[in-house]
Amino acid sequence: MLWDLNPLVETFISAETWKGDIDEKMFEIDFNYPKKFIPSWSKLDYWHPREFVEVLSTLWGFYHDHPSPLLAIPLLKITKYFSYAEMEFPKLYKSKVAKERVERLLSSRWRETMKDMYWKEVDIVIRKVREFQSLHPHEVSGVVKGGVDVLASEPPQVDAVITSPPYLQAQEYVRTFKLELFWMGFTEETVRNLSKMEIPYNNPPEVKVQGRTYYDFLEKVKKMNHQGLLKIYTTYFSSLLYFFSRVKAKKLGIFVGQVKMRDVRIPIDEILKEHLESVGWAHEKTYIDTIVNRRLKKMEVNPATKMKDERTPKEHLLIMTK
Repeated sequence: MLWDLNPLVETFISAETWKGDIDEKMFEIDFNYPKKFIPSWSKLDYWHPREFVEVLSTLWGFYHDHPSPLLAIPLLKITKYFSYAEMEFPKLYKSKVAKERVERLLSSRWRETMKDMYWKEVDIVIRKVREFQSLHPHEVSGVVKGGVDVLASEPPQVDAVITSPPYLQAQEYVRTFKLELFWMGFTEETVRNLSKMEIPYNNPPEVKVQGRTYYDFLEKVKKMNHQGLLKIYTTYFSSLLYFFSRVKAKKLGIFVGQVKMRDVRIPIDEILKEHLESVGWAHEKTYIDTIVNRRLKKMEVNPATKMKDERTPKEHLLIMTK
């Protein structure tokens, strides 16, 4: 059973675990489709030149009349590329590099480029699906739910829970996928509601955190004299620990990275371990992996803090048992 706040997870998982036949014919799309789809998004013109919207709306009109998780993947790729959005940044961000990309496209034969890119992305999808199928995955029953507010949903009885919560404020997941959500047909009201559920920008019940490490670092955050960061810190741990208090499982695996708030690196896994141990969980092991390959682009200066951008060096997998 997979839960995620992002509703697009249902499309992504359906495409990634495709079991049927797959070939290029399944991706044929009408670039001259008569019915257009315009996202219900007040900032559409801010993120896309009108020229691109004219063609993209035709492609998405075809998609919404012929929905397919496989078809959505290459469409989402070209839609973001033909926008002012930075391609490899952990939030929707209008960068100088992206503006230059758009200007180059507009001064070229961009319609042909869009078609070529679409079919290159199709080839990638077909290759990945065939690679997955070649591994002969076991037939299993599963449930995928997107748009889930984990704090308002009752966790089921399971053997194990494995989760990779946000690393404090390191990535804003809903904001990252805003552009894709609107083209997939979600409204501004829905996206706003999803943002309100996102950790650590949500409003969880207050939790009394157990353990010295949490309070040691709470004092360090308070010394930053930034109420926004203080709220993120307290809300983050309240959200996670409230959810873990309701988990019905024998084993718990938590992927976390020790990210920085300003110049203070927060030992998230140690804080979670101390609290969980105090409420009856036993620490089995913490696996530590140095992050070598990164999908997200490195920035010399963090645009939010104006400080030197320092990547999270390692990822920790905290294993707790009952």
